[in-house]
Amino acid sequence: MEPASLAALARSRSQNYWLLARLFATPPDEALVIELRGAMRAGAPAGREPLSGDLAALRLALGGGDPAGLAARLAVEYTRLFRGLKEGHGPAPPYESVHRESRLMGETTLAVMRAYNEAGFGTIDSALGPQDHIGAELRFMSMLCFDEGSAWDTGTSREAVVILGRERRFLDEHLLRWVPDYCRVLAKESREPAYAAIASLAGQEVSLDAETVRGVLARFGLP
Repeated sequence: MEPASLAALARSRSQNYWLLARLFATPPDEALVIELRGAMRAGAPAGREPLSGDLAALRLALGGGDPAGLAARLAVEYTRLFRGLKEGHGPAPPYESVHRESRLMGETTLAVMRAYNEAGFGTIDSALGPQDHIGAELRFMSMLCFDEGSAWDTGTSREAVVILGRERRFLDEHLLRWVPDYCRVLAKESREPAYAAIASLAGQEVSLDAETVRGVLARFGLP
């Protein structure tokens, strides 16, 4: 692939991660429902054909009725799914340490913060609390992909490959170790088809993106 193609791929991946991060990090409103309906018309992007079924399910769940009414309903479910209001009311809150260590603010939280700092970022989103929240981790990946795309654009392929290495490590050491399993549970527990589809999409996207990153690194003779 030429640098221009690699830059376009990185930007597309950045946009995917950014949107997924928003869906986990912020309660839905009417504007987001309208935006999602528009995005669903495009179908699965190239290389993401396995997501077609979940995209179709999300398109169906978003429907074509009153966006304000749907947003209000989804906001109630968002609170139940992601706020961890009380045990038994919904799934465990979406923090890596909760799902890997059964506690909040564990060793994985510190490891995530080290990864952010080593990449030149600090706190990703203070509103999310501990920064191993799924929304913060997905946003971090979006930011890495954006920087990777900029590096390809400016002809600094060595820097782009360094960033790809960061992406691979974060996927291997963090996202892949909990997000696919968490999303499978989330999809089963959701009472709203839209969130079931979003959960399935997020879990699959992380797994597919890991394959993409490894494939690009392999072109440069890197594992």
